[in-house]
Amino acid sequence: PFVRKVRVVLAEKGIPYDREDLIPVNVSPEFRKLSPLGKIPAYRDGDVTLADSSVICAYLEKTHPVPALYPAAPYEYARALWFEEYGDSGLAGVVGPKIFFRRVVAPRFFNQPTDEAAVQKSIDEELPPLFDYLESQLGDAPALVGGRFSIGDVGIVSQLVNLKHAGVSVDAKRWPKLA
Repeated sequence: PFVRKVRVVLAEKGIPYDREDLIPVNVSPEFRKLSPLGKIPAYRDGDVTLADSSVICAYLEKTHPVPALYPAAPYEYARALWFEEYGDSGLAGVVGPKIFFRRVVAPRFFNQPTDEAAVQKSIDEELPPLFDYLESQLGDAPALVGGRFSIGDVGIVSQLVNLKHAGVSVDAKRWPKLA
């Protein structure tokens, strides 16, 4: 989801890039020069190297300000950052290890069976309060902040895509705006 977040920003801004696929397990010393924590994504722009999706997206906003994905008004800017973080921390903490990893990564890459009871428990108990909050924050506009697409939307939807890959959809009856 974090690579996806950067790729969405690159696409929205029309920035061409080359992608090098990498599984962040036992990464090379060369990659650690780009990403000291060994996590993806990492980004190189000439002599500039950056790690962490939020840092990379902020850099891309400054180097390619049009179209703006970070609102100019201080409160809207802060709200967009908040929703980006909500996706990166709140949603990712449940969607990533508790649902996506168990249903997609563990069986396919580690030959481990899915603990479906644990997955369902996360879906039933942990996702609803996260979705309830997001539903409460969505107004009538098609975006989370200021009525237009922002980094906040990118941060949330990047996680929802992983959820979808794990076979889970947002219940449109319970969370119609979010769905």
